[in-house]
Amino acid sequence: MKAESGLSRDLVLVGGGHAHALVLRNFAMRPVQGLRITLVSPASHTPYSGMLPGLVAGHYSFEETHIDLERLCAWASVRFVCAEVTALDPQARRLTLAGRPPIDYDLLSLDVGSQPDMDSVPGAREHAVPVKPVASLWQRWRSLESEVDSGTRVAVVGGGAGSVELVLAMAHRLAGRGVAFDLYCGAETILKGYNRRARGAVERALAAHDIGLHCHRRVESVAAGTMQFADGRSADFDQLFWCTAAAAAPWLAGSGLATDEQGFLAVRDTLQSLGDDRVFAAGDCATQVNHPRPKAGVFAVRQGPVLADNLRAWLQELAPKPYRPQHRFLSLLSLGDKQATADRGPFSATGGWVWRWKDRIDREFMARFSDLPPMAEPRDTDRLTAADRDGQPHCGGCGAKLGADSLARTLAQLSELYPDHARASEPGDDAARLQVSGGLVLQSVDSLRALVADPWVMGRIAANHALSDLYACGARPVSALAMVTLPFASEELLSRDLRQVLAGALDTLAKADCPLQGGHSMQ
Repeated sequence: MKAESGLSRDLVLVGGGHAHALVLRNFAMRPVQGLRITLVSPASHTPYSGMLPGLVAGHYSFEETHIDLERLCAWASVRFVCAEVTALDPQARRLTLAGRPPIDYDLLSLDVGSQPDMDSVPGAREHAVPVKPVASLWQRWRSLESEVDSGTRVAVVGGGAGSVELVLAMAHRLAGRGVAFDLYCGAETILKGYNRRARGAVERALAAHDIGLHCHRRVESVAAGTMQFADGRSADFDQLFWCTAAAAAPWLAGSGLATDEQGFLAVRDTLQSLGDDRVFAAGDCATQVNHPRPKAGVFAVRQGPVLADNLRAWLQELAPKPYRPQHRFLSLLSLGDKQATADRGPFSATGGWVWRWKDRIDREFMARFSDLPPMAEPRDTDRLTAADRDGQPHCGGCGAKLGADSLARTLAQLSELYPDHARASEPGDDAARLQVSGGLVLQSVDSLRALVADPWVMGRIAANHALSDLYACGARPVSALAMVTLPFASEELLSRDLRQVLAGALDTLAKADCPLQGGHSMQ
């Protein structure tokens, strides 16, 4: 019998940011035998930050600006788990997830981005819309876009590239509808770190879109419909969008791993945590202590290939490579309409051609995750002739059951050979009726092949599918046995999967008050 190659290591990627999207593509093209990869993300679509202003402005569709993580994972043979991480225990090598069992890892990589600081200003969390997560921002923006009236005042708090691009995109989209826009910045000027010509181009674009620019306006508190500033003045608003300095996810500092003063994970030049070589991090959630840089998407994109190489090196016990971020980087800012300005060191340029340049760069990046090449298939040594092939695709519906006619015909033949021990099926049979001393009992057995890669979700699906057979007969479930078949893997990975599958099944069985009494498992 041919020996099966089993899985022996779990690499878990948390977050679907730019760096992890590149890692997924890298490992798909060069898989590591024995490695199982799992991507954990709270959303199945991750936005590409460079195209978000164009999405708000109406230049792009949702599909053009988001990476379909579930599709990318399916192509890369990676398990996708749609869940939010709430805690990390590096000693136990375990991730706590919201509303479901924890996930263990052997090697961990984090690319969870950042979020606006909503807690340093009283009232901001209650009365403002944060620019992240993007799903919430997009939902709120679509609602505003459809319901806005003339005279509505929209305020954006920020001063960096993200806030400038957002307010310009909003103003472009709602041009001519009588909406007033204001940008409030606590610093002396917007776009700190940009050269004078780039700032001038942005200020002219703000004026052309009738956007009020208010610098030296540090917000001290927010209430319903009004903001109070440090200088004693105030401003009213109908809608408030918050795009201030980035803040880290609280569970990063709660993990006990080393962080910087803002709570971002501190990493070495190899993108490994200062306190744990098994934990890597890239993008906005991490600070490279030897080379700190602004929180910008360009660094996450540049880190992606190095992160993939170093994860692979750790798995193969090789020396990791250092990542050296550039001091100067090209920044391309959208100006609402199909105009953009470029900034790199002392260089700056503005115009429609800059926007087209940016558009080409963005589309080429996104094409790497939408135009997925076909994966090589194993070579077949023998193939059936065309006349022998069924020609019909295998059906996975109804739990991939055999056709009802074939099943009935087979059971009818067997009941003739074994009349006392086999009976022909009847239409609608979902359970067998047994007469026992206590009355009538229904017995049912059910099995499903894997429909989804997430084992916890698969356990829930299987339990629901099995219970439905009894409900169809008007019966109440009183007990259950589980039959679980898992892929060949190491004992540790098998244990992790079995826990996830059974926890998912128990989540469903408990709601039906149906105890799990035992069962059988196999590889």
